[in-house]
Amino acid sequence: MIVYTENPKGKNMKNYIKVFGIFLILLLCLTAATACKRPDPSTIQHNWSEWEVLQQPSCEKDGMRLRVCQGCKKEQTEPIPALGHDYYLSGTTQPSCLYAGYENYQCSRCDSYYKEEIPALGHDFKVVSSQDPISCTKPGFIAYECTRCHATYSEILTTGHSFDQWSYNENYHWKNCSYCNEMSEYASHTFDGDFCTFCGYSRSDGLLRFEKINGNALKFIGFSEYTEGDVSIPASYNGLPVVSVGRTAMSNFSGGKITLPDTVTDLSENPFHNTFITGIHIGSGVTFLEPDAFSLCPYLESIEVSPENPVFYSVNNCLIRKSDQKLVSGCNTSIIPQGVKSIGNLAFQNSRIQSVNLPDSVTYLDPLAFENCENLLSLSVGSGLTFIDEGAFSLCGNLETISVSPDNTSFYAENNCLMQTNGKVLVRANRYGTIPQDTGAIGSFAFSGCNALDDITLPDSVQSIGEFAFEFCETLQSVQLGNSVTGIGAAAFEYCMALREITIPDSLKTIGNMAFASCSQLRSIRLPALQSVGWSIFSGCESLQTLILSAGSQNVSADVFLYSHIQTIWCEDDRQTSAWNVTLPDTATVYWAGEWQYVDGIPTPNP
Repeated sequence: MIVYTENPKGKNMKNYIKVFGIFLILLLCLTAATACKRPDPSTIQHNWSEWEVLQQPSCEKDGMRLRVCQGCKKEQTEPIPALGHDYYLSGTTQPSCLYAGYENYQCSRCDSYYKEEIPALGHDFKVVSSQDPISCTKPGFIAYECTRCHATYSEILTTGHSFDQWSYNENYHWKNCSYCNEMSEYASHTFDGDFCTFCGYSRSDGLLRFEKINGNALKFIGFSEYTEGDVSIPASYNGLPVVSVGRTAMSNFSGGKITLPDTVTDLSENPFHNTFITGIHIGSGVTFLEPDAFSLCPYLESIEVSPENPVFYSVNNCLIRKSDQKLVSGCNTSIIPQGVKSIGNLAFQNSRIQSVNLPDSVTYLDPLAFENCENLLSLSVGSGLTFIDEGAFSLCGNLETISVSPDNTSFYAENNCLMQTNGKVLVRANRYGTIPQDTGAIGSFAFSGCNALDDITLPDSVQSIGEFAFEFCETLQSVQLGNSVTGIGAAAFEYCMALREITIPDSLKTIGNMAFASCSQLRSIRLPALQSVGWSIFSGCESLQTLILSAGSQNVSADVFLYSHIQTIWCEDDRQTSAWNVTLPDTATVYWAGEWQYVDGIPTPNP
């Protein structure tokens, strides 16, 4: 039998192990209990709870929330950002002509609100009546009324006397009112040498009259009697230089060539505009001219410029500006030279020129460059022309032949019509109005002044009719618009005084101001539903008996019927909702929807 006996050393070892184990357990527990309190933040591992809201945020104030560590019970709080206002449009106060309106905004969460101002509209005044001044001392007026609030005001029109020009004889001077001829400032001359210090009258018995200006120079102011023939203005008179020409200097001149000396520098009063001069020689001193300096001079045959002039020169009776090679003025005999780059505004206005050949160097035509050249029969366009401004050939109604260089990429000629390549716009028609079938638009002034037209039919390819397109087509009686036309420009048919009928398609959407003004023979017309209608479109239509207005039009001008003489209006809208519910002519009887019907295609009042 083997008997085990306890070894004292072994017993002690066990006790040591127990004690060490208990110490280790306590140490681990202590470590676990104090782990959350270690000072190094990077080693902290909080076991946070879910956030608990302590205070809800409002629109303007932050809220607060809390969470707690499950291990160490440490608490952490942080703000909840304010929500900010949630504004919505709660109401609107509409503005009026004089007072601002407001948009009211209210917060959906709190009582906060604010307003945004809508500016006052201001009055929308339109002319409702007028009276020209009866005399210099009896005024006229223009009366205006606001289309929104019906406020009114008037402008008093007074001419007053206009005593701006001296008249004189050998002993006295005076001024006559240019309107009523009343006399003012009648007095004897006061002479300083040969000139009256007040009116500038010269004691000389000569034909030419001068006026002293600035004390040391003279202005040529005209002729003492009616004069015809070539006249050279002297460079000086009685020792004083002649430096300018007065506005009415040509009033007693009935024809001839005028030669200006080099001393004349000032033509700012435009003395040669609309006169009977047949020729002009400009000295070296004139460096500025108005665009219409020699326009409306139907007898002007020659234009010469001194070779010493630093600004202008002349070739082939053309006045040309050196800096940009613009032809400033032409005349009846002008031949446009190669090298000219553009034709100026009003350069040939009212000229009797019969043929125009634009050389390849010409790239640009200013507005109204050849306006009212009634004698112009043929036009040839070179390869360089790229732009024609509005009205360049306005009222050139007798053009018969139009040709364009085949090298021109911007324009071409077809049926003796000048066509713009881009958009196939008819820029200028011949006097017989033969429109190419693929024409996309009728340009501004395209047919103006054509008096060989009796009727015209636009092809369906045409989409628009420009401003003044058919103005002064005085023999035109009938117009059939194509089925693609969407717009008629301002004054497009103005002064078509023989026009009796015009057929307008349902495609039409806009009509410009005074589109049919002074069509005094127009009897009836039907307008489709329109998106925009200008003012006074039937002004002066004295024979207009019947106007049919389709339902659905918008944006009708308040004074659309101003100066109209319509007798009967048949409107497919009812009075309350119609855009045509505007000021109607006193002459008109109006039938609204429900008050009339078509009987065999003819408007007829309901029984």
